Amino acid sequence: MVMIASAWMLAALFAQRTIYLKAEELVPLACRFNSTDGKDDSKVQSANNNKDPSLLTQEEQYIDLTNIRQRHWAYRLIKEEHEKSIVINQDELINFVRTAKATFGLFRIKTADVSKHYFSMYLVF
Repeated sequence: MVMIASAWMLAALFAQRTIYLKAEELVPLACRFNSTDGKDDSKVQSANNNKDPSLLTQEEQYIDLTNIRQRHWAYRLIKEEHEKSIVINQDELINFVRTAKATFGLFRIKTADVSKHYFSMYLVF
């Protein structure tokens, strides 16, 4: 998988294409239900684009990112207001692929207020 990602990276870099990193914030499955009646609460949705991607995987499957700096690609991406999408440079691209071991990944990010946020992040060429 990493070899395929490396081949795509080289092809994209060779072609001088713009590479984007995008994210969808995931919400805990428990938040999807109203605590009073147990029915599906349609008001609780993903933080991005009114979709409802829920946390369907186990905690161990997430890549932990803590103590990230403001210039880090993950920090810049999660701070985007509307559509979570940023242009990344060659060094960030290589760092993302090495971290995720693919062109996509599930990340758990601990913010300064010590809350955890979960994201599905992926590259778009």
